[in-house]
Amino acid sequence: MHPTQGESDVASASSVHISEAIFVSDQASIPDDIQSQRWRITEAVDAVFIVGERLFALSVLILAAPLMLLIAVLIRLDSSGPAIFKQQRIANLDRKRVRKYFSHAHAAFDGSPDELAALVPTFTLYKFRTYHHRSEQLAPERARFEFDAHKIDDVQLQIKDDPRITGVGKFLRRTSLDELPNFINILKGDMRLIGPRPEVIEMFRYYTYEQVQKFTVKPGLTGLAQVNGRGKLTFKETVNYDLSYVRHRSWKKDLSILLKTLKVVVLGDGSF
Repeated sequence: MHPTQGESDVASASSVHISEAIFVSDQASIPDDIQSQRWRITEAVDAVFIVGERLFALSVLILAAPLMLLIAVLIRLDSSGPAIFKQQRIANLDRKRVRKYFSHAHAAFDGSPDELAALVPTFTLYKFRTYHHRSEQLAPERARFEFDAHKIDDVQLQIKDDPRITGVGKFLRRTSLDELPNFINILKGDMRLIGPRPEVIEMFRYYTYEQVQKFTVKPGLTGLAQVNGRGKLTFKETVNYDLSYVRHRSWKKDLSILLKTLKVVVLGDGSF
């Protein structure tokens, strides 16, 4: 049966009410009847996970050191520029700090670039360089993250046959080896093993207040979006997966994402 006009209006009004409630109350959790208490990550469990993740990151960096050195040499031989790419990414954020810069739950950031820089905490992300040095000249608009705000939902940030990617970079991206230096960030406490992938600060202006909830947890090496399409996803699809993870986070889901990541990396699904 199709809903009547009255039922549709009620559903629409309810959706708006829920959305505005998010804006007013800043609740980052979901009702207990939706998420089982059994699988929730408590502070005590999370503290244990953090220690375990950092020890794991240290082990990976030690064991993979010869491989990482070889990759660094290949990058330098393949193209000019440093082997390690450094970039500022958004750290976990308290949404209340930026609330006054959003007129409503579905509005985008309304502050100046200076206000954005002062309000949004960042950290330095480490990756192996996969782009040509000074690649911004090959795709200036994408390098500056300049997109039509009205069409941002359908934008794919990763594109096939990107002219900015080097020969070695294509292999590193397909195998995800370019992200090995991310373990430095995990060891430092900037990132977690599981979580939304770290976002560049230039993209923050395209997020609505409701979507900013994604930044209330630390970014991760892999996440729900990475095992459900990765680079093939649009901006909106990626954010929706990230929000779903934040709202339903549990150690059971983390384990599921970790196992699925192994399959995705082996198959190279969505990496280009």
